[in-house]
Amino acid sequence: MGDDVYHELTMMAEGLPKSYLIKQSRAQFNKTYHIERTPGKYPGASINFTTTLQDHVRELLRKEPELKGSKIQVKLSGDGARMTRTTNFMMMSFTLLQLNESVMSSKHNRTVAIINGPEKYETLKTSLSPFFHEVNQTY
Repeated sequence: MGDDVYHELTMMAEGLPKSYLIKQSRAQFNKTYHIERTPGKYPGASINFTTTLQDHVRELLRKEPELKGSKIQVKLSGDGARMTRTTNFMMMSFTLLQLNESVMSSKHNRTVAIINGPEKYETLKTSLSPFFHEVNQTY
């Protein structure tokens, strides 16, 4: 919904947050992550893997300072999902294996890229090449 439509709704309906508050909240949220379009013929979006990983490692070390100086293990995951008869998505995510809670839980998986395209090698190669380059540069 566009800002103009939402503003009109707030004028007619009681109890909705004012549009300027929504705009401020959206601006703050947009400062949290820098989202970029992925290359290739399939539309998609990704966030910076290195920055996101560093943020989550900092948070882990804040919670578990005894891990400072040790190697942090990262599990990368990729999966495709069929949304409709004609729409498929591919998602890339990661989790830190040092978390005391189950690493199989989706709670600690951080999605770093999503592509609206078929689950094929070619989609990965064209749309996620910057992501894989970034992963390979991280150690």
